[in-house]
Amino acid sequence: MNASPLEFYGQLGEMPEGSAKGSRRLGPEDSLPIYVLTSYFYIVQPVKLDWAKFRLEPQESGEFEVAQQPPFRHRPDIEGDGYIHLYPAPERGGKAAGINVTPQSNVEVLRARFAEAPPESHSSGNEVWLKIRIDGREGWIIGADEYTAIGLSFQQ
Repeated sequence: MNASPLEFYGQLGEMPEGSAKGSRRLGPEDSLPIYVLTSYFYIVQPVKLDWAKFRLEPQESGEFEVAQQPPFRHRPDIEGDGYIHLYPAPERGGKAAGINVTPQSNVEVLRARFAEAPPESHSSGNEVWLKIRIDGREGWIIGADEYTAIGLSFQQ
């Protein structure tokens, strides 16, 4: 069993229907979907049940789905013209494409990549890569200036 309680700033997500009417079951890999608020958006953090140790083990780093379900979805609200650097992979060494952003741009936030720490401990946009789709082009951005350019704001 877990030595101390697990705490999340969010809530339990939708679970697949179980075999009995009105029941639910664990998701892929025996996981619970937990909506967790990061500094700019909610993610879906899988919490796996380790049956052998009878423990809950949250995914602490790597890629996470950005929540798309209301009320957790944060739709970007672009207020003015801007410019972003869209990378093909979440690596600063890659060649970035310069993309102009306008209030008419269609932006979708798809995934987030957190390095070596639980998502809720990252308070800076400079630590988290975001996979976005902007006007049909997909790629990765990083940094508070890039987040602001696509219309994301700091959540408190």
